[in-house]
Amino acid sequence: MRSIVEAGIFVALTFIIGHFEFRILPQGGSVNIVALPLAIYAFRNGFKLGVAAGGTYGLLRLLWMGVMYHPLSGLLDFIIPSAAMGLAGLFKGRFGAYLGIIFGGIVGLASHILSGVLIFGHFMPDIFMGIPMGNVFFYSFIYNVTHVVPSIALSLFTLSLLYKPLERFIQGGQSV
Repeated sequence: MRSIVEAGIFVALTFIIGHFEFRILPQGGSVNIVALPLAIYAFRNGFKLGVAAGGTYGLLRLLWMGVMYHPLSGLLDFIIPSAAMGLAGLFKGRFGAYLGIIFGGIVGLASHILSGVLIFGHFMPDIFMGIPMGNVFFYSFIYNVTHVVPSIALSLFTLSLLYKPLERFIQGGQSV
């Protein structure tokens, strides 16, 4: 029961934090730290519950935004990348917390790239960020790296600031 209540709190926290983002790309793509609360929940409760909480957040975000270009885009751009942060629960310890965010971020990035290739490839310009585009996979990779990597980095930086005061909580100990 505690883990379900905690999931609701962390999903709500993630939803609120998600509103504080830096939009940097025209068709989606923003820099934020939504990975952090989802990863912390997964560290405390394991990857299965973490994936469920992340998927729930992704679904709520999709419903809230109301923008889905294709049914597959709802899965690849919202649900899977958010659920992937639950994979952080596979890692333990201080360095595991960092590795978990990186791993979840990479899985989420792969999902975004796949979405870009399958769904958004027809938006590929001739030149993007001063780089000639001739391959839809390369375009999707560049497009998505520009917002996912800074989000991972910002989440890692924020974790480094919060880890020590929240260490017992993150590791599944007492509540703060």
